[in-house]
Amino acid sequence: MGRPRRRRQPAQRTARQYGHRVYVDRDLRSDYLLGRIPTVAESLTQAQTVAVVVDAAALLGLPAPNVDFGLAALAYVMNLEPDAANNLVGSYA
Repeated sequence: MGRPRRRRQPAQRTARQYGHRVYVDRDLRSDYLLGRIPTVAESLTQAQTVAVVVDAAALLGLPAPNVDFGLAALAYVMNLEPDAANNLVGSYA
């Protein structure tokens, strides 16, 4: 048996952390979370990395980041455990 083939993603699909079905223009929850990054980041480099990713996505024409990205970015800059963002959401669901 050969290696399984990866299915190609359609070009019009975006990353899961960008765009939202309800918040079509912007996900205000993400804006709020991303706005907290400068005050909670463990390092300036991590905060700058998040800003570069957001800027690069905008340059590529991707939709604005959604709450998933905001939670993942907070977990990253606060050096939380890898599943911390999932656990934050899961604890409220």
